[in-house]
Amino acid sequence: MIKIVGVRFRNAGKIYYFGPGNLDLTAGMHVIVETARGVELGTVMIPTREVNDDSVIQPLKPVIRIATEADEKTALKNREKEKEAFKICLEKIAKHKLDMKLVEAEYTFDNNKLLFYFTADGRIDFRELGQLTFDAADMDTFRCLALAERAGKTGGTMPCVLNAANEVAVDAFLHDGCSFTDIDRIVESCMDAHDMQAVDSFEQLHDIDAWAREKAAQVLAATRS
Repeated sequence: MIKIVGVRFRNAGKIYYFGPGNLDLTAGMHVIVETARGVELGTVMIPTREVNDDSVIQPLKPVIRIATEADEKTALKNREKEKEAFKICLEKIAKHKLDMKLVEAEYTFDNNKLLFYFTADGRIDFRELGQLTFDAADMDTFRCLALAERAGKTGGTMPCVLNAANEVAVDAFLHDGCSFTDIDRIVESCMDAHDMQAVDSFEQLHDIDAWAREKAAQVLAATRS
């Protein structure tokens, strides 16, 4: 026998199974899980129960945690941004006279993806649109994007520091060690503390990667205290 919990991610749709671990989860609770699309917030539809091993596809991804107040606020903010994205997409469809019906816009919880769902009688070839225009990214909202741009412009060993610190911070977030909004602060602290060097060897990058991970762990510990 194996413990499972059933989670749904929108108001309707398929229920996916996850491993509840030691969490006692009941129907209606919101949980944070990792999916193929990234970190997501979902609603428990099937509470923790035991089923036969052969009744589910294993291994099951674990439930990361019960959603916190900060998680709920992030999800609510995403819903508001989806409304604006839906409106903009409708305008683009009308402008380019696309024979399609927009159904829904959806941000993944971690804001890494914006998905549009639509129906159409035939195939829509978006290549026929020609040149597309994009608004500038909101660097105040997407702080990690701003840090990535900074690392790229600085060059040298700075991207190595960003990558290592980000991996430590994201891993902590996935294991309930920090909030989502702590990630950019941890990464930025490591970048601020690093004196960029020109890259001259793999061994140099290995050492800087190790330094950045240790520094990120120190910043993370200070964040927790």
